[in-house]
Amino acid sequence: MSAMSPPESSSGAPRAARLRRRRWSDPRVLVGAVVVAASVAGVTTLVTRADDTVAVWATSAAVRAGEPVDVGQLRAVRVRLDDDTGARYVTAEGAASDRFVAGLGDRVWTRSLTGGELVAAGALAAQADAVEAEVPVRVERGALPDDLATGDRVDVWVSAQDAAAATDAPGARRVASASRVLDVGGDGGALGDATATTVLLAVDDTALEDLLGAMGGARVTLVRVPGAGA
Repeated sequence: MSAMSPPESSSGAPRAARLRRRRWSDPRVLVGAVVVAASVAGVTTLVTRADDTVAVWATSAAVRAGEPVDVGQLRAVRVRLDDDTGARYVTAEGAASDRFVAGLGDRVWTRSLTGGELVAAGALAAQADAVEAEVPVRVERGALPDDLATGDRVDVWVSAQDAAAATDAPGARRVASASRVLDVGGDGGALGDATATTVLLAVDDTALEDLLGAMGGARVTLVRVPGAGA
């Protein structure tokens, strides 16, 4: 059998065989593969981020401080929170959530919340630990922190309102410690006195009598307690 000879051109000269480029080394194929891989990675990232949420409890309607907590006042919502922020709210996932719901029969709200507000860990407490009275305190502007908010804790100090009274009761004294702020209201007087505001405080029963007795005719100052917020 004779060996195959290279094909000849029309001029009679042997024609060189054309080498076929391997498909995997084609630049267009490589570029396409890179585009597909990038697309898949992008979709995966989006799906992962979309599911980067945690379930926490929120109120289904407005609640008031001192009311018993009922499971019907709660609903689970999924929100995106970082670890530090998420730790401040009551989880609605897993065994921890089951224990929370099972223990609601002994809980009361320690602050008023609006509907849809996330439930912070300090927003409820065992009823035995929440023996407090709600006391509205009229405070002059400048005698409380400008950014005082619900959930803050304050010491209540009273001092003489004028020089004559100061002669009989010199200096200032603390009449309540670490009282929880339930609400920071509007005008402090019936005529809309813009120089004062009304702050609703949760005051321990043991300090209530002293506070009410000292408030008459005295200047009240609220001092926020660092690190004692709920």
